[in-house]
Amino acid sequence: MTRSAVFSSIVVDADGDVWTTNLGTDNLSRIDGATGDATTIGDASIFNGPYAIAIGPDGSLFVANSNDGTISKLNADGTPADFEFEP
Repeated sequence: MTRSAVFSSIVVDADGDVWTTNLGTDNLSRIDGATGDATTIGDASIFNGPYAIAIGPDGSLFVANSNDGTISKLNADGTPADFEFEP
């Protein structure tokens, strides 16, 4: 069975790119603000039910994972950062 994306949170970064959390597919989408092109970021090895997203002052992305209560961090370019929070 193919899982469908369920968008649960949307933010816009300083460059005008739109980021969404995709709860059903355990990834993020980045929609380029200039071109409208969409890119999928990450997978279940990084996210576990990504539910909410926030942008830090340096452009880093913080993603709250609803299935395990962790927070994942991505660099501004969407690559995984060395950060892990577990309550």
